[in-house]
Amino acid sequence: MIDIMKSTPSPKVIVAVLNWGIGHASRCVPLINELQRSGKEVVVFSDGIALEFLLLQFPSIEFCLVPSYNIRYAGKVLLLEMFFQLPRIAWAAHKERRVLSKWLRNNACEGIFSDNRLGFVSTKVPSYYITHQLNIPVGFLSPMASFFHFLYYRKFKAVLVPDQEGEGSLSGVLSKPFSRRSKIYKLGLWSRFEGKSNVNQQKKEHILILLSGPEPARTEWELELLSQISEQKDKRFVLVRGSSKEREAFQLENLVIYDLLGSEMLENLIERSTGVVCRSGYSTLMDLALLQAKAFVVPTPGQTEQMYLAKYHQSQNHVRTVDQKNFSLKEAVKKLEEGSFSFQKPQKVNFQEVLTRLSQSK
Repeated sequence: MIDIMKSTPSPKVIVAVLNWGIGHASRCVPLINELQRSGKEVVVFSDGIALEFLLLQFPSIEFCLVPSYNIRYAGKVLLLEMFFQLPRIAWAAHKERRVLSKWLRNNACEGIFSDNRLGFVSTKVPSYYITHQLNIPVGFLSPMASFFHFLYYRKFKAVLVPDQEGEGSLSGVLSKPFSRRSKIYKLGLWSRFEGKSNVNQQKKEHILILLSGPEPARTEWELELLSQISEQKDKRFVLVRGSSKEREAFQLENLVIYDLLGSEMLENLIERSTGVVCRSGYSTLMDLALLQAKAFVVPTPGQTEQMYLAKYHQSQNHVRTVDQKNFSLKEAVKKLEEGSFSFQKPQKVNFQEVLTRLSQSK
């Protein structure tokens, strides 16, 4: 077995990223940065908006397009929608394994990091699975769903959880191990942001709205938000769509719209915002926690993970939340401007230490 940190004539490392909005892609940015700093040649395997985002961050990086999971989510009952898409997901994972096997026959590889890409695992190369969701909250079906997830990630050398231990955990029960048979590392929070400046000392200029996630649920909420923004003419808004999908022309004097943004510019927008309106996706929460930003989160309807995270963090007085059908932008802005709530200062992962630790593990 090749040691992940051992140099070879072609020290390539694979980072495979699930295309589910840009959350999985954004949290892989610091990992890729550290791999490149340590002299590794990184090859990204992904598709869709996740791949577009990573190419924006790393314009010269080598990449391979892989079959899409084609996950569609209309914002109703995620469990049922995912159930009917399981054959497609399983087939996509099978095609991933074929793509990986073919690539490995022609390339030397030191290691594989797979962020929720089920098929990117090899018995010949150290393979690491990245996920914060070992325990899947879907009511009475949670044990079954968590077990099937375990059947996939148990094949990896280790599971890397982007969270911290103890009271500062952002994932709550989601990262509770399903089985002790897997080697699991909680490494700290992963964020593409540096978080060097004090967000509370920045001049506040706007309300920032961050969108991401699978279609068509993302677009449906975007249209609703645009309608409500048009009614708030006394406030300034910045909307980051998290999509390169073509949109209809929409112009308001109090609104600036971006599709995708690099990390430095987005961090600056967050720091200059009164608060952030967004989904309660885990990667987004990690970014906002690092920057100590105020957030009003609206879980994707029917997406049980986001629903759990929204309630959990409101109970910890980190955010404010409401479900989408009762959402009022006017009320959200009021709570961001007047409310007293915030994230605790988190522990950010040190990827240099992580890579050293993995290279020494057996």
